[in-house]
Amino acid sequence: MDDHFGFPYDFGYDDYTVKLYQQEHNGKLPPKPPANIKTVSSCVVQNQEWIEWTRWRADKVTNYLKQVFSAIKDSNSNAIVSVSPNPQTFSLNCYLADWQKWERMGLVEELVLQVYRNDMNAFRRELSQPEVKAAKQHIPFGIGVLSGLKGRPIAFEQIKTQVETVREQQFAGVSFFFYESLWNLASESPEQRQSALRSLFSSPLKRVSL
Repeated sequence: MDDHFGFPYDFGYDDYTVKLYQQEHNGKLPPKPPANIKTVSSCVVQNQEWIEWTRWRADKVTNYLKQVFSAIKDSNSNAIVSVSPNPQTFSLNCYLADWQKWERMGLVEELVLQVYRNDMNAFRRELSQPEVKAAKQHIPFGIGVLSGLKGRPIAFEQIKTQVETVREQQFAGVSFFFYESLWNLASESPEQRQSALRSLFSSPLKRVSL
């Protein structure tokens, strides 16, 4: 499951959800999104009423994941439940996906954190967050590296530096977003990118054990 296994911060105003919230909050209506929220990137709001509304919806998503996890394991006990979320603060506040809680509850067996940052200081900062360090000690924890977007190519030197940083900090591995930009949507030629990738991944490794 990726970062969209959640509930966007401005969702939940349908009749069913509003009535459920009222039932569990003595008839109180949920707050409207604060006026200062203009984009998803600014959805972290220090307002107690909004925080309560966010937490309540996030817990509903967590309860749903419990059901999904059980259904998967009942169907195939060898299946691995893997999640690729955004960093925790953004993930919880903007998508109501509390992966830190999921990991602590044993509902996630492998995690690939999307650290799509061009600035290396920001990239390293996300890798050093307390929740990342805790999860890394508990389950296989990989890092999602941005290999480019349409109209936004990423130089291979940046990809190489980020992969090496992930290895230095002994994470379980890397995953790229997205396949087409690994070599076709890049400033370097496809041949150059493929050659560089072969060099970067010259030795096969076994998958990390759970």
